[in-house]
Amino acid sequence: MFHAVFFSTFTLALKFSPLMSLASFTMVLR
Repeated sequence: MFHAVFFSTFTLALKFSPLMSLASFTMVLR
């Protein structure tokens, strides 16, 4: 179950990698 959630999150991160990296970057700046 945990692996399934991790896999889904990983695929979502791969799909929205530019958006997620930009969001995390702004969060780090704040």
